[in-house]
Amino acid sequence: MQILKNIGIDDKDIGVNKNLYWNQTAIKKIEDDYTDEIPIQRRDKSFLCNNHLSLELRQRIVKCYVWSVLLYSAEVWTLEVSIMNKIKALEMWVHRRILKIPWTARKTNEEVLMSVNKDRELLKTVKHRKVSYLGHIVRGSRYKILQLILKGKIEGRRSVGRKQVSWLKNIREWSQIPNAGQLFHIA
Repeated sequence: MQILKNIGIDDKDIGVNKNLYWNQTAIKKIEDDYTDEIPIQRRDKSFLCNNHLSLELRQRIVKCYVWSVLLYSAEVWTLEVSIMNKIKALEMWVHRRILKIPWTARKTNEEVLMSVNKDRELLKTVKHRKVSYLGHIVRGSRYKILQLILKGKIEGRRSVGRKQVSWLKNIREWSQIPNAGQLFHIA
């Protein structure tokens, strides 16, 4: 792996191969972080399928341990459509494993959600955290740099190609407020 920075302590160079900021690295995108979490969730499958635990207890365990690990630093994620689909798929996969529904049963996602008496909540939680974090940034007096970054503009012309999905654009789409100025005023 390529070393990004050289840091010296007591005249010895220590190589740093990634920068860590809110569990997000300069090298990896959020999609890589998300796909790293999936095997961890699937490893715990046998515990979640245990017949000796009630359905309610298994759901509480999933919410407490699985979702909390998966949603770590979710408020800073930039969600593309593919990542949102993967989050939805993981949520349904967990519900199906808890209920021990094989793929040959041909149950729809709506039937599975009715069986566990829940709605899709994982993506709603991510959206709620992002919107809450925006309000926290806009109202906080100690977040002047973050406010400047969110409200600032870059001089020059943008590069050729499709526009990338931005953190703020996610929130504007969900709230259906096209203007960022109105969004900051409401927050």
